[in-house]
Amino acid sequence: MEHYVRHEMMTSFESFGAERFSSRELSRLEFASRLLDLADDPTLPLLERSKFIAIYAEMLDEFFQVRVVSLEDKIAAGITTLSLDGLRPLDQFRAVRERVLTLTDRLET
Repeated sequence: MEHYVRHEMMTSFESFGAERFSSRELSRLEFASRLLDLADDPTLPLLERSKFIAIYAEMLDEFFQVRVVSLEDKIAAGITTLSLDGLRPLDQFRAVRERVLTLTDRLET
């Protein structure tokens, strides 16, 4: 019974299409973007805004130590299988790089 349910679930996931899924990495970076939105909100007290920047910096540090290293390992191992969002590890790595550069530019301005 359990095997049948898992197979049925996987079949239903595949029927949605890759455009309905987002990679964990890019989703995490969208959260980082929301943190920067809060840090940029002039209606919040300065101390609160600085706390959001600290949370952003800590999250980004952990993100590179765990998620980016995992992508690099997959690339080095030659893994080219598509994830649920339809991206290969190298494509995910490139998308992450572009998003991080955008976030970093935003933080510096």
